[in-house]
Amino acid sequence: MQNNLNYIQEVLSTEGISTDPRLVIMGYSQGVSIAMRFLKQHDHPVKALIMHSGRIPEKLDASDGKHYQQYVKQCIHIAGKQDEYITKDTINKEEKKLKMLFDNKCTTYRPDIKHVVDKVLLKQISQKL
Repeated sequence: MQNNLNYIQEVLSTEGISTDPRLVIMGYSQGVSIAMRFLKQHDHPVKALIMHSGRIPEKLDASDGKHYQQYVKQCIHIAGKQDEYITKDTINKEEKKLKMLFDNKCTTYRPDIKHVVDKVLLKQISQKL
């Protein structure tokens, strides 16, 4: 995992955008976990965090929430109603974690999709960022 996080930081540094406040971080499926872990160690503001069809790591707690609330300007959570990997129980757990980490300041979308990237919704979201 740490190799993945180091790689992301290296790419952002090489591109000269690691401190750019316009930066948007998105994780899809297992990438949600990677994005969340990356932002936990990223001490610069980001414009948005988009979590799409994945789960927030269990090990995060309220102290992590303070970090996210300080550095993540917009939080967006997407979970499809037909996603075969996400149950109602999972959604309830994720919503509790979102509340703990982002203090009810996370926009949630529940499109009628399976475990796929919702390109139409992402385009709509990108136009609002």
